[in-house]
Amino acid sequence: MLEDKLIGYTVVNDAGEEIADTIFDVLKPVGVMVVMEAEHTCMTVRGVKKPGAITITSAIRGGFRKDPRTRAEAMALITGSDK
Repeated sequence: MLEDKLIGYTVVNDAGEEIADTIFDVLKPVGVMVVMEAEHTCMTVRGVKKPGAITITSAIRGGFRKDPRTRAEAMALITGSDK
């Protein structure tokens, strides 16, 4: 389902924002954090042809946005760091 929704996106940030908004609006949670890692296919297929060029973006709503401690804890869980 998610892959179908992402077809045609040229800006990964737009996709993350739409996913976060949909989850926040439909499920009504206290907070939402969407973190996406995507390959820059424009850089790997054409142009500089640099394999593995990636970007990471996030979209944050509700409680995760309001409380920096909660946001830091969620990011630590996502990244696997203990800070």
